[in-house]
Amino acid sequence: ALGAAWAVIQPFFMMVVFSLFFGRLAGVPSGDIPYPVFSYAGLLPWTFFQNAVTNSGNSLVGNSNLLTKVYFPRLIIPSASTGAGLVDFAIAFVVLIGLMVFYGLDFPITMLMLPVLVALTTLLALGVG
Repeated sequence: ALGAAWAVIQPFFMMVVFSLFFGRLAGVPSGDIPYPVFSYAGLLPWTFFQNAVTNSGNSLVGNSNLLTKVYFPRLIIPSASTGAGLVDFAIAFVVLIGLMVFYGLDFPITMLMLPVLVALTTLLALGVG
């Protein structure tokens, strides 16, 4: 039942905890950006990377019988689990856009570099995983 909602719930609640502890209690500055948007924007790629590395490593262990019996390019299995993480990232990114609209932030020109960030993060996660 949590399926796609887990892609939103995990970074959202981490954002709430970070906003409470670092934004309110510790007073960590975030510049002109509201702290929930600031923390969610940082947690989003980190959550993707963490899940991609974990799932790609576990996919090789979980499919060890398939790897030893059938010949196919071995990178397909971790790529599939990382691709599933990309779908979760896209769903959670919609929430980031909603947060930016809610707080009245405009979309900076630097968001055009997002595909490069996602591609590099994906390649790093595949390499580590």
